[in-house]
Amino acid sequence: MILRGQRVPSAVPILAVLASVALLGLGVWTVADLSSAEENVREEMARASKDDVFGIGESMSKAVQMKVGFGLWLITLAGLAGSVTTILMLVTGRRTMQQA
Repeated sequence: MILRGQRVPSAVPILAVLASVALLGLGVWTVADLSSAEENVREEMARASKDDVFGIGESMSKAVQMKVGFGLWLITLAGLAGSVTTILMLVTGRRTMQQA
């Protein structure tokens, strides 16, 4: 709407900022949670139990790998880009309104 020269309701950019900040927060939180989950899984598998007489759990715990995939990085980057872009749009929009 902005590119077409139409007036945008004031709630739209604010909702866009909130949505992009939420997306950024979700991405950062998930990356941090994934890192701690890897440690928890390794510790849980490494614990010796009476049913694991051959120590397979401990051996397998060293092979566990959890990595942040491309999609999660993309979501986090999209949240960051959206946040920065909408905030810049709000700031420049306010400047042009004050100059007019």
